[in-house]
Order: sequence, then C-alpha cells, then structure tokens
Amino acid sequence: STQERDRQSADTYRADHFSSLHCRSTLVEWVRRGEPEAGLPIFQQEELRWPGFVEFDEVSCRAVTFSAADRTYGIWELANFSLLFRLRDPEIAEVKAAARNALLVVHRRKADAMRVQVLSIADGTSLHDLEHPLSAARVSRIELFDDRLLVQQEGGPIRITDVRTRATFQVAAGQLQAPSSTLHLYERNLFLAVSQRALAVFSLQGDRLLGMEDHTLWCDGESAMSNLYVTTAQDFVLSYCARPNTDRRAGGTINVSSLRTGECVAKLAAGAPLPELADVTALSFSEARSELYVGSRKGSLFVWSLFGVAAGDSREAKPAWPLDEGATPHSPTPSPPHSPPTFP
Repeated sequence: STQERDRQSADTYRADHFSSLHCRSTLVEWVRRGEPEAGLPIFQQEELRWPGFVEFDEVSCRAVTFSAADRTYGIWELANFSLLFRLRDPEIAEVKAAARNALLVVHRRKADAMRVQVLSIADGTSLHDLEHPLSAARVSRIELFDDRLLVQQEGGPIRITDVRTRATFQVAAGQLQAPSSTLHLYERNLFLAVSQRALAVFSLQGDRLLGMEDHTLWCDGESAMSNLYVTTAQDFVLSYCARPNTDRRAGGTINVSSLRTGECVAKLAAGAPLPELADVTALSFSEARSELYVGSRKGSLFVWSLFGVAAGDSREAKPAWPLDEGATPHSPTPSPPHSPPTFP
C-alpha cells in the first residue's frame, strides 16, 4: 500500500489455469464504493507466468518481479511503477527486498558455500558480497534483516552473520523449533518467529526475548503470516487465534498482544463465537481509521470499527459492513480522522 491510499494485488484466473499473475493498483476508496474493477493494470510488459512472481515491499516502497521465461528480475518504484533496474544472471537463485534500502541476491550454491550479495534497492549498487559456508543439508531459510543475514539448513539452527563485520551468532538449540515464518521488526532491531502455531520475539543476536501469552495461532506455515498484522510502531500484533478446547468449526478470535511484554491486551469474540471469524484467510488493520479487515475462505470481506477498544475490552464488536459476492457494500462506521488505535 501507499500511505493507506491504494492497494496492489496479484490475481490469478481459472481461464488460464491460474498460471499467470495479473497485477493491479486499486484505490481503497474504489473498493469502498464497490468498484474494485476500477483498479489500473501494472507490470503489463512483464511475463509473470509460473514460476514467475511479484513481491510488493511496503517498507522500501519497491516491488520485485521475476519473469521465468528469460530469468530476469525487475526492481520497481511503487510510487509511480517505474522500472529502476533489472538483474540478469543465470547463477542467481533468489532475489528479495530486504531491510529498508537493500536487496538480497542469493546465488546458486556450490558444494560447501553459497554466494550472497547485498545490493542497494535504489540502483543496484553492490554493498556487500560474501561466501556463506554450508553443510550438505538443504538451505530452508535465508533472510536479510538490516545488516544481519539469517541462514537455516534442514535440521540445524538459524545462523546469523553480520554482513559488515562477518561476526556470527546462532539461535540456541531448543529456543526455536523449525520456524515456519520469520518477520523483521525493523524499527526495533528484532525479529518475530512463527513456530508450531506460537509467536516469539528474538534479538538479532539470536536470543529469545519473549513469547505471547494466551496465544495459539489458528494455523502454522507461511499462511500464518496472512493472519496477523504488526502495528507501525511494532509494539502490538493482531492475530487470528484458535479458541482453547473448542470445535474449530466455531471459528477463532482476534487477539491483540503486546510485542514488548507478551501480554494479550484485548480480544475480539472472546465470548460467543462470531460466524464472521470462521475460516479466516487474511487479516489487516488500518491504524489511521482504527478498522480491522478480515477475509474468509468463502470470499467474504468484513470490516470492524475498533475505535474505542481499550486494554481488557473483550466485547464482541460487530462488523461495520460485509462485502460478499452479490452484496452492496455500505460505508463503515466512521472513526475520527487519523485517530490511532486506542490500545495502551
């Protein structure tokens, strides 16, 4: 998104067997008016057929595209969708936006090492270039969080390398079991890890700082990241969580937890289950409008107004408006303009 005004999306269609990506930029106001088709096509000159991809990075305001036909990566400015530069090298195995101004370029591994480059995401200038030693095991995770390179191989711990000094650290055995996802908390020089449906906060030296109380995620794996939202100040996380000891068909709760203490400070649908919180597949939050957006497996979108929900308030908020197939959206209950969430 760009200052919460527009949204970029990558869609697939049954007509071509879901094999290609069709990207659009859509103003949020058009969605509110029930006119999402008014969005503008973007990256039309790119051939984004599987296994091609597009990655939108809100932190750097850049996008990365990959055309599998000619193995070319494109780096784009999201403000006006202009092409900044391209990368063409048959030895490149992966490219991803990282930190706030960097691009992580991973080359095909050799027997016992892997070349890793850190480039400027603005113009492709090389910032760091290193050979990372490897064992024979498959590399299951590689991320760049600020100046720290995180690498994990199957069956091993997360190893952390300072790309400037080459100093190394690692997450202690037993503190993080086979994480399915990690998220950089760039404002605080920390990272969030999802493992076995639990969230925990770690330092970039590999120390576990805290876990979340009263907090079991609805699902594990990469899909868990679609069901949580971290606030801009990176002090709270909103997550779709499972109810303890109840039938999963009843749906879950939306938990608001502190990333500083681990405490659950608020919970939506803490009492009777809400049908709108069954089979949630996506979750987002507008801090400017104090509105929670929830999408379901049935193709429904619900919006809750959370203005006035304070710590310990577990009342069951009702959706401000449902957006369903064939339904006409209505304006959500207005919040005072630019009001921040009233979490403590």
